[in-house]
Amino acid sequence: EQVISLIASPWLAYACALGARVKDSRGFATISALQPDDSVQVMYDSIETLLEPAGDDNQLMRRRGRQRAVIDPRPDTVARTGRFKYKPGTRIMLLQEGTWMDAHVVDYFGLRDGNRHRVRLGAARDTDEAVPTMVLDLNESNHGKLLFPSVTKYAESRAQYYKELAAKHSAIRDEATGKELRVEYQRIYLAPNEEQVDVIPEDKGGGVPAAGSHDERSLPLREFLDSLISASARDASSTWSRIVRVGSRAEIELLQQQLLFLLSARLGEGSSRIGLVPIVISSMSKLAEPAEGAAKKRSGSALTRVFESDYGAQAEMLKQAMAMRSLVIVLQITDTSDMLHLTEAIIEELLSNCTIVICTDPEIVPEALRGARA
Repeated sequence: EQVISLIASPWLAYACALGARVKDSRGFATISALQPDDSVQVMYDSIETLLEPAGDDNQLMRRRGRQRAVIDPRPDTVARTGRFKYKPGTRIMLLQEGTWMDAHVVDYFGLRDGNRHRVRLGAARDTDEAVPTMVLDLNESNHGKLLFPSVTKYAESRAQYYKELAAKHSAIRDEATGKELRVEYQRIYLAPNEEQVDVIPEDKGGGVPAAGSHDERSLPLREFLDSLISASARDASSTWSRIVRVGSRAEIELLQQQLLFLLSARLGEGSSRIGLVPIVISSMSKLAEPAEGAAKKRSGSALTRVFESDYGAQAEMLKQAMAMRSLVIVLQITDTSDMLHLTEAIIEELLSNCTIVICTDPEIVPEALRGARA
């Protein structure tokens, strides 16, 4: 009698097509060839600005050539990213040497060239031939489709939002005394605890409850936020997710007020190249799908519906920030009922921007929302 033992080693991999877009530790890339063993050949985006016209044919070859590699496209090795195919004249925001600038598309190179476009700085109506065109691999880190008349108009709208948000969250009511306390005079320390950080508010007078004394391991909230802002400034396409555990409802309110006040105040000073935009979602039910009868009236993503229902005049600015992956979404998750509204699609949408989750029990938070996310 013969016995045959079969050893199955299943693995999870992405099914890819030519022209698909991914990102790994080396950067953004386009899938250019499929291998028999399920690996793929990719062509990495150029990270340089390429001016035209070229001085010679060799320069043209260097400009068109990009680094290639063979990779195994799995969920733990790559992240899916967007394909961009813009028509001539499309207005975009272009990141050049740390500054967002107006630009418009002149030409698209085609599917096999990934996201490569020819663009010209300035508005689409500008046809000054003296302004050189540039050949760029457009991706989430260097551009966004412009929803405003100009980058300046968007920046003005964002600056006004910072002022309004800082004013709205500048004070907190002390339940013991009934007095309004200035948030800027309160101090919160975060104690690192593996996948989450714990809140340790310091009582600066006025009856604000303290969860304990801070020690040398604790980190002031201001420094915590500075590190997150710096991470986004280094890479405009990077996003992150952090979970902060609190002990009481009073701590939730104090932390939320501090987060929104400090972020809006610091970002209003121009601390971040990317221009992060903080918002708060205090109820997970706001992310839920609308009833069937209202679906026709309220289209778009879950976040877009929140913008339109809660932020009114600032909705368009928030849509632009979301397109730039520069939202900082402050979420409150307080019990298991909140999980009913966090579908896989909504979690993926949240992770396309930056998130700070405030919760009393980290165990109920979906795994995807814990830790850093690129």
